[in-house]
Amino acid sequence: MERAAAKLEMRVRQRTSQLSATNLQLAEAQQVARIGSWEWVIPQHRISWSDELYRIHGHAPQGVPVTFETAVAQVNPEDAARIRSNVEAALRRAADHELPNIEYGITRPDGAERVPVGKAKLYVGPDREPLRMVGTVQDVTEGRKAEREHRIAETLQRSLLPDRLPELPGLALAARYLPAGADMAVGGDWYDVVELPSGHVGLAIGDVAGHGLRAASTMGQLRMALRAYALEEPSPAKVVSRLDRLVSRLLVSEIVTLVYLVLDLDSGTVQFANAGHPPPLVMGPEGRTAYLEDGLGSPLGCDEPGLPDERTFRLATDSTLLLYTDGLVERRGTSLHEGLERLGALAAACDQDIEALCETLLRSMVEDETADDVALLAIRPVPLTGRPLLRMPAEPRVLAPLRQTLRRWLRESDADPQVADDILLACGEVCANVIEHAYGAKEGPLEISLDVRDGTAEVVVKDRGSWRPSSGLDGGHGLPLIQELMESVELSGGPHGTVVRMRRRISSGAGS
Repeated sequence: MERAAAKLEMRVRQRTSQLSATNLQLAEAQQVARIGSWEWVIPQHRISWSDELYRIHGHAPQGVPVTFETAVAQVNPEDAARIRSNVEAALRRAADHELPNIEYGITRPDGAERVPVGKAKLYVGPDREPLRMVGTVQDVTEGRKAEREHRIAETLQRSLLPDRLPELPGLALAARYLPAGADMAVGGDWYDVVELPSGHVGLAIGDVAGHGLRAASTMGQLRMALRAYALEEPSPAKVVSRLDRLVSRLLVSEIVTLVYLVLDLDSGTVQFANAGHPPPLVMGPEGRTAYLEDGLGSPLGCDEPGLPDERTFRLATDSTLLLYTDGLVERRGTSLHEGLERLGALAAACDQDIEALCETLLRSMVEDETADDVALLAIRPVPLTGRPLLRMPAEPRVLAPLRQTLRRWLRESDADPQVADDILLACGEVCANVIEHAYGAKEGPLEISLDVRDGTAEVVVKDRGSWRPSSGLDGGHGLPLIQELMESVELSGGPHGTVVRMRRRISSGAGS
């Protein structure tokens, strides 16, 4: 009996030790997962909490007595009403079942707010009397905070990236943005197309290191700053230099790369400055490709003295300029050089319109789950052949790009240079009058159609405004000047708009 008692005592100690170890492991697991557990013995009105549940509610483990009322007292009022309703419905049902899961808010004694998710189950006795309710509570505050920040960052990025690219005569544009990873993480990749006061086009693509709200916020600041600087500075190097000072002074902890280019559609000249960004790729006819690797400078914010290098090249009609971020060419286990070679080879084999080109490059270069964002911006000057129709707001800012478009169209139509200057002057006079007089303080459209038949250019300018009698086209010196410059001018107007139709021979030797 003594030996049996000793063995029994030893087994009790072993089982107690094992149980203590298991309880310790359970407590540690609950603390790591931020999951607490509880039990309510209903007939005795006794509630017990695990140590982690005390911590979730901001108390020392087993530091305060717990009742149903004291537990619910920390819950936000609206959520507490839902909890009470769920419990009352479960007790009335009087059957073993799980209660609806519930996410609710609590306020700790120190004022901190947390977001738990609760799960519970009711057990009843033989006579359907409620005996026990058990459950778990998981603190999901950090996860919900991350989800909220992601939604904010996603909304911010979506609002700051162009919702559509501008429609520019003689220029085809396409863009793509692909966020990183399966969780659609939001990052700092961005692109932009800016119509400049000179009539040129500003093109930018950049990358702010990292993901989430901070990267998206920084990206937004840089994009807005670039737009402001680009409208003031014709030089890409000066724009990049001002952005460099902005990053150095206000965004000192960020790593930012950027390439900014200015395209003159009339001549095809492109000026650019590159601050540590992957080199743009030029795709010419017959599959020729080349990277613009000259003039590569340091990323923004590196306190490099002086202006960054500014380089120039010519983008021929029907050639394509591809701007991209490093997520397109960088992969684990492969060098950047290999990624650039692969992109160049794919681009050389793609004889497609630029929308299809972007899709092909993304499909071929990007894996299912990339570790970094990818942004693409493709630019292709196209001929102004056929009968272009230009639609734009009747605002002074459109005059410079309009002149460039008309000049390019006349050059492609083999117009005599002197004749082209006369047509440009006449069109400018008509459009300036529409902008000044057709709509008054209201906004309205300006339409211009271009055509060449049998060596004669026809330019038609339309508006939908109501001209004031003393301010019409024939009310000053505008019409005589236009009639002097063009061979025929037809003017018709009414309450629903005015149409000016002008013709002039454009071949060499034509009378002016």
